[in-house]
Amino acid sequence: MRPPAGASKIHAGVWRVVCLAAICAMDVGRCAVSKKYIQQRQQRAAAPQQPAVPPGQRLITDMLQPAPPTAAQLQHRQQLVQRQLQEAQERQRLEAQLLEDTKSLAKARFWELLVDFVQMRAAPADWLVQVSADHPLLRTNREGTAIVLTRSGDI
Repeated sequence: MRPPAGASKIHAGVWRVVCLAAICAMDVGRCAVSKKYIQQRQQRAAAPQQPAVPPGQRLITDMLQPAPPTAAQLQHRQQLVQRQLQEAQERQRLEAQLLEDTKSLAKARFWELLVDFVQMRAAPADWLVQVSADHPLLRTNREGTAIVLTRSGDI
């Protein structure tokens, strides 16, 4: 939680507030993904499963030579492959959407926490003289009487 060094000096207290908000926001995202993962596992567990073959026993189909597939069977196999490909693409799309939704949720929580910090006037009084009006994320207002949120367009 050390502030980054560089041309624009960031106040250590502001940096700590930002770090804590970021950590909390990441935890919100982690919880959302975890909840979705658990739901998916429960759905897969509820789906019917192929019975396992007992040890030492073989399936009868393992002993038979398969007949060459008919044209209808080949067509059916191609349809299955296409359906599996479409399902895989849909899963990827849903996972990408989940990631975007989770990112949005985490970003919203981050900014919500910073807004709460400002609205509750939780900053110590000595920050008013230490934090400049052009400070990133949290800054003093023009009058120098309060810590306010820097507009996101200014960052």
